[in-house]
Amino acid sequence: MARFLPKVSRFDLAVCLVSIVLYVAIANAPFKAKPFGDLDFHIEAKTIARFFWGQENYEAVSITKAPGPVLFYVIPYFVAGPQATDNQYWLAGILWTGIFMTVAVLLLKAACHNLGSERAGKFSVLLIFILPLQVYYSLGILAEGLAFLGCCIMIYGYSRIYAQRQQIGSWFLFGGGILMLALARPNAVLVLPLLLLFVFWETFIRKNDFYRTIWKKFSVMWVGIVVAISAVTFGVKQLPNKRQTLKQEGYLGFVAMIGRYQFREETFDWRFWDSDVRPDSKDYQNWQQKLVELKAQKKTSTTDEYYNFLVQDMLEHPMLSTKQFLVRAIFGHTLQVSSVKKKTFGIGPVRGSWVYWIFHIGINMFNISLLVMSVWLLFKKGWFDKVGILVMPWAALVIFHGIIYMEQRYLFPARPVMIVLSALFIANYFPVTFGLFKPKS
Repeated sequence: MARFLPKVSRFDLAVCLVSIVLYVAIANAPFKAKPFGDLDFHIEAKTIARFFWGQENYEAVSITKAPGPVLFYVIPYFVAGPQATDNQYWLAGILWTGIFMTVAVLLLKAACHNLGSERAGKFSVLLIFILPLQVYYSLGILAEGLAFLGCCIMIYGYSRIYAQRQQIGSWFLFGGGILMLALARPNAVLVLPLLLLFVFWETFIRKNDFYRTIWKKFSVMWVGIVVAISAVTFGVKQLPNKRQTLKQEGYLGFVAMIGRYQFREETFDWRFWDSDVRPDSKDYQNWQQKLVELKAQKKTSTTDEYYNFLVQDMLEHPMLSTKQFLVRAIFGHTLQVSSVKKKTFGIGPVRGSWVYWIFHIGINMFNISLLVMSVWLLFKKGWFDKVGILVMPWAALVIFHGIIYMEQRYLFPARPVMIVLSALFIANYFPVTFGLFKPKS
């Protein structure tokens, strides 16, 4: 009977140790993710935990955004106990997430091994630790950690299937990862039609032998994911949801309204979309003015006014929309610390604008190198057929946020794809690896 999870080696134990060290170091860094994000996941997970303790009425239970993170954090919050402070809930939440993030790194390593390269597995660990964003984002009660984990589980599940370990457990991992990603980040749900199109193309157009053997099982899995998402969505709608001041359709319209003005005239103003950060921004001011105009019209509901304007504006300005899409796609693949000003930015005792620029040039050169290597691998003979299906979460997030609205963190859940593809590229094609991770003789 095949193992459901990969074996644990001394290298894996070293990974766990490094992960702990990184958590301690980044937790004490001068810049960090917001401890409770937008508060929604924290408040709702705490309320549900208190309901299970019998200290909160059912009427207070609500899930206003993505259901995945709320349900994910209910578990550590419940264990923390009814008397825990917000800081204790936070500690329980990041410990819980940290365990899974470490497991996620090991799953990527094992996935590379299943895809044909043990060396690539070790390179994947090196790449993910050079810029440990999985640690940074899991230091807050956010959706990013769960979405990242879902993508890692999906990749690992597919790698098992590709390695001809097509037991039901492999398909549950593959489908469960996709489901986890979609429930953590509903904006990634575009992955479902993209996966279906890819498998159809490889099976019936390209006549790919591998996909011709799995397309029936894939179809069953795909239907199961759709049914599961529908069931969860239905269940969430049955909750009292009295906290919900804006329905999901209205929230999406509001965010898309921001997107119509993001990079509209100020193509290179990449500051965070916030009144404290960019009150002098022309695009930001025009967006605020348009909101006032639409709310004043009151011909229909505010949400309808948003969507009517969005459709009309996109049809009237196709070239502008194309430019915004391309700029967002590039912007999403860059990295930027927005919580600390340039003059006060520092690493340890060293501070100043020059530290800010050196730091950002370094991390973005590394990030761009991952992007280049990932795309380059897909053009190598045979690799797109082998790993192309793994690109679908990445493509789904780029397409959705390229059209609607982009923040750099929105592409983080698909980062495991870039890590795996880059590691496979280095292990198979990079001319010099300085003797690192030599294959066993």
